[in-house]
Formats: sequence, structure tokens, C-alpha cells
Amino acid sequence: MNPPEKTSFVGRSLPRREDHRLLTGRGQFIADLDLPHMLHAVFVRSPLAHARIRAVDLSRAACAPGVACVMSGADLLQLLPPVPDTQLALPSKWTAIVQHKFINPQQPLLAHDKVRHVGEAVAVIVAESRHAAEDAAQLVGLDLDPLPAVVDPEQALRAEAPIVHDRFHTNLIGAFTIGKGDIEATLARSPHRLQRRFYHHRYAAAPMECRGVVGAHDPRTDSVTIWSATQVVHWVRREAAAVLRLPEARVRCVALDVGGGFGLKGHVYP
Repeated sequence: MNPPEKTSFVGRSLPRREDHRLLTGRGQFIADLDLPHMLHAVFVRSPLAHARIRAVDLSRAACAPGVACVMSGADLLQLLPPVPDTQLALPSKWTAIVQHKFINPQQPLLAHDKVRHVGEAVAVIVAESRHAAEDAAQLVGLDLDPLPAVVDPEQALRAEAPIVHDRFHTNLIGAFTIGKGDIEATLARSPHRLQRRFYHHRYAAAPMECRGVVGAHDPRTDSVTIWSATQVVHWVRREAAAVLRLPEARVRCVALDVGGGFGLKGHVYP
């Protein structure tokens, strides 16, 4: 190993290759991408945390200026399947050793039976401009039947708690136990025992650039190019190919200058 004073990079501030381009305003993000004849999508989202979807009225939005397509969750379900239950398989060695049970509810691309959180998308408006799509989205009528919301994890495990995913008959989505050595014997020999319950605050990654995606279909080759603000281009390609029923070789995913991720953009999200 070289002496510290002779190394050219360890412990030193080095300019990154992309710094000059980004600091002089020459970065390219999803919002900077402008393709010929590009359409813009805006999602209509639920104002309620838990509710049955009685109806989604798109008739007025479909007639709005510049609108090319409107679609509810029920419409989309006839064309595309939900996102697969498990996008990332657990290591076989881990599953063989660790006692576990995980439930992976399917995530609909658009909610069609009920909404399960505030902001869940129930419809999409596609128009010639973002402004036209946003205006049309205001014309969508939602008929939602409110259900009790589950906001506390401990209360969610009670027998009388409302179930978020009905087909599982439980709100316990995952449980596993990890132990090493003879725990009971060790505790029995311990002169003192301390038991505490710790509560951790909620947290979320907040990148400067939110999620964004642009897709272009080439009818000549029946292939798709996807530009996505993602940390996992190969993962996006795999899941998009599965949903679109295309070979992965015909799906290309490109990440431009991603404006932050922090793990938030490390999975495929509908």
C-alpha cells in the first residue's frame, strides 16, 4: 500500500466528471426530454386512504380539448396485468435458515376495486400537453365509498381491524425471526435483563427530481425505449417487458441525469 501522502485520491477532494456539466446547467433530466408528437399523462388520485371504488366517470374528461386517451383502473386491467407479486427474490440460503412468512399483494397499475392509500392512482389522462391533461383530470368524477383507515401498525393486528388486502384476511404482511446460539440459556445465565420498546420516527427519501418516465414505441421493430429517473435500469427493463409481454431484448431503458434517488428509485413503482 502506498503511503497516504503519495496517493492521488484517498482523502482528497476530487472533481467529478459530471460536475462542470451539471453546474453550468447542461444536465438532462426527464423533464428536459422532448420527443416529437410526445403526449403527456396525468394521474387522477384518491383523496381517501381506504375506500371502495363505486364508479369513475371519465366522460367529461374524454371530451376535453387536447385529450388523446382516458382510462380507468377497470379499463387498464383488461389490457395489462398487475405488477408481479414479488419483483425481487430472497436469497435461497437466507430463506432456508431464517423462519419467515411474507405476503406480497399484487399492485394494480391503476386501482380498480378499492383504494388503499391517499394518492393511489385510479385513472390516467393522456393529452397533447401537460396543461391539457391536468385540466381534463379536474373533470373526472369519483364515486368512492369510504372505509375505515388503518393508520397504526399495532392496531392493524387486532382482530377487529379493517383489512387492507381482503384476500389475505390479515394485515400482517411479513414476519421473520432471526436467532444465533442458545438464546434461552444465555438469558438464563445473565445477572441482569433489560427490556425496552423503541419507537422510530417515520422517514422518507426526498430527491429533488421526482419520479418521471418517457416511453417511445417503434412500430417497425415492435420495440420500446424507456427513459426513466431510476436507479435500476435493468430491473425496469425486466418488469416493463413482463407487463408489455415483450422479450427483454426489445426493451431498452435509459437513465439520464437522475436528480437524486437515495433508494426511493431503487425498485419498480406503479
